[in-house]
Amino acid sequence: MTTTGSYYVHDPISNTRSHRLEIDDCVYTDVLTTALRAFYYQRCGTDKPAAYAGAGWSDPSPCHVDADQDLTCRLVTNPLPANERDLHGGWHDAGDHNKYVNWTYGVLSDLLLAYWENPGVWGDDSGIPESGNGVPDLLDEVKYELDWLLRMRQPDGPGSESGGDHCLVGADQSSQRGFERAAPLGPKHLGHLLHGRHVCARQHPVRCGGPDDLCAKTS
Repeated sequence: MTTTGSYYVHDPISNTRSHRLEIDDCVYTDVLTTALRAFYYQRCGTDKPAAYAGAGWSDPSPCHVDADQDLTCRLVTNPLPANERDLHGGWHDAGDHNKYVNWTYGVLSDLLLAYWENPGVWGDDSGIPESGNGVPDLLDEVKYELDWLLRMRQPDGPGSESGGDHCLVGADQSSQRGFERAAPLGPKHLGHLLHGRHVCARQHPVRCGGPDDLCAKTS
């Protein structure tokens, strides 16, 4: 069967039928959009109004922006005011509210490579707040995570001997949050940023600030 349409299989003897199945050249478009939108629902520190999240999944209040949380996050092992940092943004990790630098490498690499290999399938209309801004929504979503990675750098910077990475910890939306040093993944951290800069600057040099913009921020 090759004719475009919506079909089902019917058994007249038992009077039962299957779910509908689609025959189309773009049958996976909705699946791709839904998969990308999953990252929007994982965003930390931003509201998710019904216009973008849907009535049943909306959240009018940003999470983790109360006192002693992501906007004023302190080092777990030495929670003094001098160690306070703004670490808002990024994606929640899996089903919990933690955010780990360590686990972003594979996800960001996969998303960026997916765009690099086939940029034409990634639209600007998946229904996230940035939709319609002239940049594919996949790159907008990647930028949301990369912006957080920039905030997570240690003052000594990625690629240094001490690594320069953190993870953010906090059991739920109401708990105090703090950051701690993660494994020394400085080169991978820098690789995220340079990979993102390379893809974005090549495809959208005007909106992304040119090929050297993100490099300057990582140096």
